[in-house]
Amino acid sequence: MKFFPPLRSFASGIFRRSRMESEMDTELRSHIEAYGEDLARGGLPREEAMRRARMEFGGIERAKEECREARGVTFLQSLAQDIRYGLRMLRKSPGFTAVAVLTLALGIGANTAIFSVVNSVILQPLPFSQANLLVVIGETSPGTPGFPTFPSYESYPNFLDWQNQARSFSAMGAYQYSDMALTGDAEPTVIHGTLASSGIFRTLGATPLLGRALEPSDDAKSASRVVVIGEQLWRGQFGADPHIVGKALQLDREAFTVIGVMPASFRFPDQSPPVEFWIPIEQSTSYTNFIDYRSFYYFITIGRLRPGVSAAQAQSELGIIANHLVKQFNLGAPVVVHVANLKKLISGNVQPVLLILFGAVGFVVLIACANIANLLLARATRRGKEIAVRLALGARRSRIFRQLLTESVLLGVCSGAAGVAVAYGGVASINALASAQLPHVRAIRVDGWVLVFTFAISIAAGVLFGFAPAWQSSGLDLTEAFREGSQSSTAGVRRQWTRNALMIVEIALAFVLLIGSGLLLKSLNRLTEVAPGFDPQHILKADVALPQSQYTTPQQRTTFFRQAVMRLKALPGVEDAAAALPIPFTVTTLGYNFSVEGRPPVRPGQEPMALTHSVTPDYFRVMRIPLLRGREFRESDSVSGAANVVIIGEEIARSFFANQDPIGQKLKIRGFPAPYVSEIIGIVGDVKDKSLAEAPQYMLYVPYTQESWRMMSFVLRAKGSPSSLADALRGQIQTLDGSLALQDVRPLSSLIHDSEGSERFRSVLLGCFGALALVLAIVGIYSVIAYTVAQRTHEIGIRMALGAEPSDVLFLVIFQGMRTVLVGIAIGLAAALALSRLLQGFLYNVGDKDATTFTVIGFLLTLVALLACYIPARRAMRVDPMVALRHE
Repeated sequence: MKFFPPLRSFASGIFRRSRMESEMDTELRSHIEAYGEDLARGGLPREEAMRRARMEFGGIERAKEECREARGVTFLQSLAQDIRYGLRMLRKSPGFTAVAVLTLALGIGANTAIFSVVNSVILQPLPFSQANLLVVIGETSPGTPGFPTFPSYESYPNFLDWQNQARSFSAMGAYQYSDMALTGDAEPTVIHGTLASSGIFRTLGATPLLGRALEPSDDAKSASRVVVIGEQLWRGQFGADPHIVGKALQLDREAFTVIGVMPASFRFPDQSPPVEFWIPIEQSTSYTNFIDYRSFYYFITIGRLRPGVSAAQAQSELGIIANHLVKQFNLGAPVVVHVANLKKLISGNVQPVLLILFGAVGFVVLIACANIANLLLARATRRGKEIAVRLALGARRSRIFRQLLTESVLLGVCSGAAGVAVAYGGVASINALASAQLPHVRAIRVDGWVLVFTFAISIAAGVLFGFAPAWQSSGLDLTEAFREGSQSSTAGVRRQWTRNALMIVEIALAFVLLIGSGLLLKSLNRLTEVAPGFDPQHILKADVALPQSQYTTPQQRTTFFRQAVMRLKALPGVEDAAAALPIPFTVTTLGYNFSVEGRPPVRPGQEPMALTHSVTPDYFRVMRIPLLRGREFRESDSVSGAANVVIIGEEIARSFFANQDPIGQKLKIRGFPAPYVSEIIGIVGDVKDKSLAEAPQYMLYVPYTQESWRMMSFVLRAKGSPSSLADALRGQIQTLDGSLALQDVRPLSSLIHDSEGSERFRSVLLGCFGALALVLAIVGIYSVIAYTVAQRTHEIGIRMALGAEPSDVLFLVIFQGMRTVLVGIAIGLAAALALSRLLQGFLYNVGDKDATTFTVIGFLLTLVALLACYIPARRAMRVDPMVALRHE
């Protein structure tokens, strides 16, 4: 009777497997003994030869496990067997395991560190209720492209009209940061706070820890002075007093009643350092004279959309309201209102940089995977006999493939565990490097989501670098494997091709990373060479804010700063001193529209704007800003009743007085609170104001008595180290007014250094990734060439026995290695030319196809690759032909 074919096949399979199990011990032992005898004939002691043979074949018990699985062992049981066996194999090769884990751990750790930043800055929502409804509001002139740079400022009266008339928002708030001196019995301390409308807390959905938040009744000018403090100030300054609500707080010598305490978890979207108090905008004595002016653009506006209302609908509504206000109050040209998601806008400036860095570190992981794949291919050759015996005993190819892939995944998981430790150090370094460039920098950490990502990328990396070696090894040709006779036989053409392909990938990826880091580092170097327009060396700067309650008149403020500058000039070690608002490279900006007297009038609001600086005499001498024509300010320009005068920057002279002498001409300046006319008395060189990369800007300088402000910055030119003057500076200010506290006392050069923080952050990180990629690529080249030389020892011996010179062998090995390297460089060059355009917006005075960078990087990579090929090639040329011929 003939069996149904599938049933017959099943029955024959059972018979074959049972017979296999009964005969396995005898057959496997015969293979081990034959292989051991072969090794003993090669010169090894018999005991050592047999031990190596048993290790090579993996042991009898492992082959029995193959048969048990063939009889129907469950998947989980076989997986547990694979894991146990994989761990044993990794433990038997500690050198290989250590090298592989260290290589991949560096890549995974760097990847995890960057992902932790991406997760905190881009992926995680803002820490507010229904954060997707939060938007930021700003306005630009019709021709201005894109959204205004965050934050975009608005006047307080305009904000109130928006808040009262707009129906697209459930809440709207305005705020601006303000440092104030905490006074009382102790020494005055400057704390970081906020002027805020009551709507800010409703907008952000904040709930106080104690007491209450600001309410609409607190916004009235007639309301009593109240303050909400932060948990950090409450615990640090007041010892977590549970009865703090209702007590008085002295800020800039003004009494404020504490009405609530906000929890430390309540953080403003872009705050750094943390906010420690909130007071109503109307109750601020600092800006009492300014907040009612629609031309005083000072406050940041955020809103919460009503459910179902889109940002486009809200933008359309606010555009109508804003342009109605422009016409109603004659504010100038029409405006375009922008409404954008708050999270997107905050992370918008850094998002492209982080994504580029994330892609770059992904390249590093790929290079590490290619390295380990090459190591596994070399290791698979040595395990060829073990795999051949298993296949001969009936193991399926899928079973061998799964076992080898399991070992690779275990290697990836071990590397991921080590990479977490690397990631913690990487996150700490990133926080230190970019504390001022990244929003939510204090929230960047290795959390649960980051660990999940690390585990996932470890598994993916294990599969990625283990797939090709496992597939090739599991498809071993048994006849060829048993015929080759030993582990040092020449590798198959297919396996050699795979190793070369992996090496090409490594070289190409490393070349792309090196080009990117080279372009950014060259750009950073060009940026640091830019002259700021003044000499920042040996200058100490310090900010001071006079209490509005004490210094109520312009005369009182100017008297204080005149006396302070005179005292500072007399200090030992001080070459000269002055005061100004603002000084370059600080966050403060003062800008006025202006026009040239006697020329056709320009519509209000459409005049050009100039950065305006209120300065004391000698400011240009202290800063060493060159005077090009005319004269500097004198003390006589600062006395009561003196004519209004102004000094202009070179860019204004070039743009508006190209064919005439500016000296003696008059400018109409739309100053605050009213326009005034000033005579031009001098021209000075252009100065970089916020960044070394910025283009020349219009600049005006006026005497400090003409533009009187309660805040100014002192600048002292020291004869030696500027930091040594800090204590003396504080002492002189305390002598004048013991209630004042200086802020941000530090060398002016540090401000310029900080202004390059974004460029330094991306350049240094990408440079580190490029260097790591170069090291990994060179290690990969060396390992492949060294392994190839070891596998070809017999061939090299034959060549030399037939008359080949050592130099011929050297050239052969180097030629074959460099041929692969040059193919990788050519592919990397094409990829770098395509991808370098992504960096175009981050480069200063450097083209994204900079020929010098491409040439130098190509030469560097070729040189180090040549060195990596030369070392094993030199070893090959020293092979003894007689020893090599006995190698098999």
